[in-house]
Amino acid sequence: MADDDNEGRTFAKLTEEGKEYYLETLGMDAMLADDNFQVTDARSANWVAQKLNELVNRRDLILAVANEEARKLNAQIDWLEARFQTGLAIFALEKIEGTRSKSFTLPCGVKLAVRNSPAHIEIADESSALEWAKAFYPEAVRTSERVLVSELAKLYKNNHEIPQGCVEVPEEDVFKWHPTKPDKKIVRGED
Repeated sequence: MADDDNEGRTFAKLTEEGKEYYLETLGMDAMLADDNFQVTDARSANWVAQKLNELVNRRDLILAVANEEARKLNAQIDWLEARFQTGLAIFALEKIEGTRSKSFTLPCGVKLAVRNSPAHIEIADESSALEWAKAFYPEAVRTSERVLVSELAKLYKNNHEIPQGCVEVPEEDVFKWHPTKPDKKIVRGED
């Protein structure tokens, strides 16, 4: 990785499927170790806000990469199961045939098991099943009630009425910070 434009910055190397990625480390240790560090001016406030922003963006990047990898792995698992589940089931049945066992463990430690699943129903059309249940078996229908806070908020705003079970929260200034969009923090390693 070229260091010309990265002077003073440190990077952690991640390797995935033979590709190298470099994530910039945040360099917070020295500042956090100083118990006397306080936000006292624009420079210190900017430093803290920048670090918060970097952490949020780094977390979001890691979660996005992890979610994409999980999606890819789930697709591979689904494909392998669809392609080979019947063959594994037949193999397991052959291995346990004539024994009292209902499972067989492969050398890799994976257990192949044959279990009896009793007959049962699954709902194929929710609206049709709901209509039928309302008419013929109302015990199978669950109705839930909940308060719409937005409607009570309108009542309070228009009439200053505080409904039973509610409390008034006085007006106050609330501090919030909003992260910016991440800039390019990943630098691909050079081969």
